Amino acid sequence: MKTMVSPLSEIYSTMINKATLNSTLGAYFHPQDMSKVIYLNGSPTTPFLKRLQNGGKVNGSPHYWNKISLASVTGTSSYFVEGDAPTTSYSTPTPYSNTIFQLGKAAQITDKEAALYANPGGFQLADGERMRWFRESMALQMELRTRETIQEMDYIFINGVKETTIPASSGVADVQCDGLLEFIATNTDDCSAVAIDDSLLIDLAKAIHDQYSGRFPDVLYVTSAQKKVINTWATNIWFTRDRNLEAGKDVSTFNTGYGILPIEVEPYMPSGSCAMVDMGMFKKMDLIPLTAEGLARTDTSVKRMITYYGTLECGNDISSGKLTNLSA
Repeated sequence: MKTMVSPLSEIYSTMINKATLNSTLGAYFHPQDMSKVIYLNGSPTTPFLKRLQNGGKVNGSPHYWNKISLASVTGTSSYFVEGDAPTTSYSTPTPYSNTIFQLGKAAQITDKEAALYANPGGFQLADGERMRWFRESMALQMELRTRETIQEMDYIFINGVKETTIPASSGVADVQCDGLLEFIATNTDDCSAVAIDDSLLIDLAKAIHDQYSGRFPDVLYVTSAQKKVINTWATNIWFTRDRNLEAGKDVSTFNTGYGILPIEVEPYMPSGSCAMVDMGMFKKMDLIPLTAEGLARTDTSVKRMITYYGTLECGNDISSGKLTNLSA
């Protein structure tokens, strides 16, 4: 049976093998933009992060932008008298902002670990094999740290709250940015601890549609518990077959009556919440993209790190909506 190799493992093995080697540091690691690994098959399951538009670079700290106007039409606001010019109107753009967060992980191999890798089981390795063992160990460590960092990004882009403070920040606020659920404030429904039901989703879709913004959500993010319930909403249809029988059901889309939404199980959607999201209104704004680079040797350890600096931008929330306080 052939062993399947993770795409991230292949990337780090290739990067480290191509790096300059020396007997002390093993591999000299040049900074590498790792943004594309987010979208690889085999990368962590982060549906929201993978669907986020890449909006480019942030413009400051905090990041500022102007909200996109999605005003409803009335049929009379554009009237003008025959022979006259249309009424002149203007609106001063309202600046919105979001804080920049930074996160990262570091991989470490000590001299002792390198020596143990270089002499496994007491067998004598051929010339050059010592560094190969070291490189493979570091590549594995970097793969794991990259996965953890990508998952942390997805979590913050969904659940983040700016001005959050943690003990490790030494009292500095803004260790997160406002995430998806903080931005969605117009179409919301507190479900009072009831179980998810198709009528709740239909009512939410109606509320979004009745904004008459000309836009509509293009994905429904749910928890794994909610997906299990949604799967039961499918109608059982039996066909006479003598082979290739399949058990179970997977409801992959939901027809709200106002549009058909693909259903994504988002690992970091908090229990009791789900969201219909117009992904065209949300952008990932990078200050420093997901980057892998080396750190200076510390005592008897060699370290590599993976870091990200950025924030989330929301053009307008009225074409999205959320349910909160569900029972699961």
